[in-house]
Amino acid sequence: MAGVVKDGRVGCGGVLYAASGIIRGMFSGSEIGSDFNLAALFAIKSALKLFGMTRWAGGMNLLVEIDSLAVLNWLENPCSRPWSFWPILVEIDSLLHQIGNVSFVQTRSVGRGMVYWLAKDGLLRPEYFNAWW
Repeated sequence: MAGVVKDGRVGCGGVLYAASGIIRGMFSGSEIGSDFNLAALFAIKSALKLFGMTRWAGGMNLLVEIDSLAVLNWLENPCSRPWSFWPILVEIDSLLHQIGNVSFVQTRSVGRGMVYWLAKDGLLRPEYFNAWW
């Protein structure tokens, strides 16, 4: 997953991979906002929504890679959440409850690749895009 911020909008993009490394889905979209952490939260919410629509939800584990230590902390420690992001975090909590087996891990952002292209493309999209197979 990736999030980008530009001109008062946050874009996100991501790719769902099977354990074998095969691409199984992707998403791209944007929302109004101007904070990198909001972009990361939007990307997480989008990934969870996409995963929840697939046949894998409830039967397989989902590992979400996050490059924001702050966002990872908010997901793991609800008492540390800033009020300004509370509405989207409540949505994420609801999706986590519906899906079940979801784990988060911090990764180092590389700043390139398909997910960043999808995030940048999301800024240009008038509507949210997702696909899975």
